[in-house]
Amino acid sequence: MSRNPDWSVNETILALWLYNELPPAKQDARTPEVRELTGLLGRTPGSVALKLANLKAQDSSVPGKGMNHASRLDRDLFPLYVNNPEKLFEKRQKILEAVDCCEKDSLAIMKFRKKQYVFRRALLTGYQQRCCLSGIGTPDLLIASHIKPWCVDQEHRTDPRNGLLLNALLDKAFDKGYFTVLPDSYTVCVARNIKDEKTKVFLKQYDKSKIMLPGVRTKSWTFL
Repeated sequence: MSRNPDWSVNETILALWLYNELPPAKQDARTPEVRELTGLLGRTPGSVALKLANLKAQDSSVPGKGMNHASRLDRDLFPLYVNNPEKLFEKRQKILEAVDCCEKDSLAIMKFRKKQYVFRRALLTGYQQRCCLSGIGTPDLLIASHIKPWCVDQEHRTDPRNGLLLNALLDKAFDKGYFTVLPDSYTVCVARNIKDEKTKVFLKQYDKSKIMLPGVRTKSWTFL
């Protein structure tokens, strides 16, 4: 039996929203809201209920410890959103709008999710599970980024050549246009209009650097 794919950042955020909406007694596989989320994610009710239990383990305000198998993603995202419901709502809406933009029915959503999973696995394999810019090798922190957005370029949706494997922070910075990668030289070009000094300093370390490509040997690691 194949192992279920790890929960993504977006999936975990949707689960966090549901966790905030449901009282503890309703956070089980029989609850209609839980089953509704399973249809969106293509997971089993038991899987979603387990995720809610893992999130409960991070909540010091709720009696009971919940499950004790929370992922690092759970531990990172819970404090980021649990005390900021407005931010959580805004992020949830963007996720749902993006899914609706690309797919219109539940069967298509499941196909969408499977294609995303295949795309991610291809990039993880090609880049030996390391961020192509920072070299970070923790899979939970790596995002399969589309160079041309999923909704824009249907022809290359699952083509690994249309992807970069980036850690979560660099993925967000790339998505928001804080840096780009020049297609002729694979060189990073950091935006000049970054206002926050800390963000600018962080990204500047990668300016004019070349991303790592499959088949390239580096001093730190080797891509096959």
